Amino acid sequence: MLALAESRPTTKRAWHDGFMVMLPEIRSQLNFAFRGFTPDSREEAIAEALASAAVAYARLHEQGRADIAYAAPLAMYAARQFRAGRRVGSRLNCNDLLSERAQRHHDIVVERLVRRD
Repeated sequence: MLALAESRPTTKRAWHDGFMVMLPEIRSQLNFAFRGFTPDSREEAIAEALASAAVAYARLHEQGRADIAYAAPLAMYAARQFRAGRRVGSRLNCNDLLSERAQRHHDIVVERLVRRD
């Protein structure tokens, strides 16, 4: 099994270099966009938004439109995606009571059953 994993060619995707050039500016924009978050939730939000920006840039590259991609619009798009509850690699589920979207959409409040007094 290990021989198969080692024999695979490791190639970097073509869009990677262009995105890496913009990464410091995107990170700076996202840090500002999530400035009101607590440090732990800010780290999580920035990581998720960076993934969203990378996916958006990869799509632009596939379409041959990478030349119109700039750091600030990608960062703001990713921040809006995060605030809307749209995560990379997961679907929005309005029927799952624990999903953020369902809680906002149906005004659901989830609380712990055991409370400390």
